[in-house]
Amino acid sequence: MSGSSLPRWARGPTPWIAGAAVAALGLALALHGVASHPFVDFDEAVHAGFIRAMAAGRHWLGPVFDGTLRLRKPPLYFWIAAVIARAAGGAGPTVDRIPSVLGGVGAAALLTVAAARRWRLRWAALAGGVALLTMPEFFMLTRAAMLDALSACLVTAAILAGSQLLRGRGGLRLGLGLGLALGLEAMERSAMVALPLAILALDAAWLHRPRLARLRPLGLAAGVALAIALPWPIAMVLRYPHHFLTAFLVHNVVDRVTGAVQQTPLPMTFYLPLLAAGLGAWAPMVAAALATSWRRVLGDPDSPERLAVIWLAVTVVVFSASRTKLDWYVLPAYPAAALLLAGWLGRLGPAAAGFGPHGAPAPPGWLIALAGAAGVAMGVWPA
Repeated sequence: MSGSSLPRWARGPTPWIAGAAVAALGLALALHGVASHPFVDFDEAVHAGFIRAMAAGRHWLGPVFDGTLRLRKPPLYFWIAAVIARAAGGAGPTVDRIPSVLGGVGAAALLTVAAARRWRLRWAALAGGVALLTMPEFFMLTRAAMLDALSACLVTAAILAGSQLLRGRGGLRLGLGLGLALGLEAMERSAMVALPLAILALDAAWLHRPRLARLRPLGLAAGVALAIALPWPIAMVLRYPHHFLTAFLVHNVVDRVTGAVQQTPLPMTFYLPLLAAGLGAWAPMVAAALATSWRRVLGDPDSPERLAVIWLAVTVVVFSASRTKLDWYVLPAYPAAALLLAGWLGRLGPAAAGFGPHGAPAPPGWLIALAGAAGVAMGVWPA
């Protein structure tokens, strides 16, 4: 039974309706009590200081905390929060965390729309978006004034757009999206921009013959990314040549890879138990997806499972190899787990829904709703 011959309820909501539903749920969950919960890390307090200084009309170029110029982090997050603070008439805990809320919710909505449009996993895509929102670690950082949730959103956008360009789909619109995501990611987490590029490079290598004939979208992506990413560091080098190079490039990039900020060296396996705990109630499903998806990973270059496994593996390996290991660094792995879960849920029927002539009805809506309710109740509650 093909996806097109299914009854409308079985096919699920349209991609944009599914994405809007996930966004609405995400905003409701993330904004509830967002101003009252405590800081997850001292960095939140520092970021709040940056935002207040910028909102007061001072130090827009370089972040300042307690009168001291700090050039270790790019300013995109602080710019967004400061603009919102000025529009709202002042900064505060809610405003400080709004860019993270938008990033976490945006990542879930993007993943839902992309999975529902490209792979026709409509109910499963909806479940994947809900799962991402309710993974405890992802949910916690969506409600914190940290850079990671917005960064994870931009990484997600870059990987989803780039993977389609590698397969010869899309055009200048996808190229523009890829360039925007990469350029903004460079302004959000600097060297983190290498992560989606590494994932896409491995994806291209595994494709054997990536469709790179459409060079215009890729050229547009490169041009847009550079146009966004280069002006700020150039301005900072001109204004604070020695200080910027030392604080930003050496400390923020080189030292984090080659040296550890934590006192005790951590093992290479540091992130594995953290990821298992961070998935919450979804961990058994993700483990089942990993255990049962290898045929699709190895045999179907267009499956969501292959992209998800590449994405998950590269993220874990890259951050495990770095000597500095902080819990939130590996946040971009959670959208990969949600995509893997969506692919697995899409095959829970007799066969995959919408994957070709052997397709079968999508998982019933009540099953996806039950999975989502379990994630909300068992995943978010401990967070």
